[in-house]
Amino acid sequence: MSQPAQAVIIDDFTSGPLTRTVTGIASGWDPIDQTGLDPNHVAGGSRQLNLHYCCGPETGALTGSVITSGGGRFEYDSRTAGFMTEVFNLSYGNAPFNEPFAPLGIQLPPGGPVDIIIEILEADFGGSASLDFTLLVSGGGGPITLVNSPTPYSIVIPISNGTIDSIRFGRANIPPGVHFTLGSIQVIPEPASLTLLVVGMVGFRSRRHHTAE
Repeated sequence: MSQPAQAVIIDDFTSGPLTRTVTGIASGWDPIDQTGLDPNHVAGGSRQLNLHYCCGPETGALTGSVITSGGGRFEYDSRTAGFMTEVFNLSYGNAPFNEPFAPLGIQLPPGGPVDIIIEILEADFGGSASLDFTLLVSGGGGPITLVNSPTPYSIVIPISNGTIDSIRFGRANIPPGVHFTLGSIQVIPEPASLTLLVVGMVGFRSRRHHTAE
């Protein structure tokens, strides 16, 4: 599928810099809720990062960072950690446990097809060639597989017609020694359907199209 000239940005990581560092049990389990972000770059203007310790030696550190400079990216890094990550999630809209956040209200065009595209800038899963994650869209969805790669690639997930009120990308029980970088999460309809895409929030529009080479 050729990508249209526009897309609905779920997150291009150019708004709301943050770093969450986990070194063990003492780091706590509370997620980070960011609100008041630029809705042109983060769907709904809100993002939740959930990242915490599971088990194993409390050595080194696990970090999850939104780096807004240089085009924007999200970086997960447990290369120095001696422990497993119990939960990693990036969530948008009224995903479970995001009850204070409003639904995204992204109306998909009838007849589709429509894809969610996750741009991976690079990935290194240590001794594994790949790692399974989960993408939940308005309560539905399922597993997706990321593979080791020093160069950018994209994961394309077809979705059904309807309304996107929430998106959650993540995984439970990530082993130590993992490093990956996301460039963006987007909703992209076929070019013929693009003009029918309605975003149910005031002032939300797409201004960034980032295609991996």
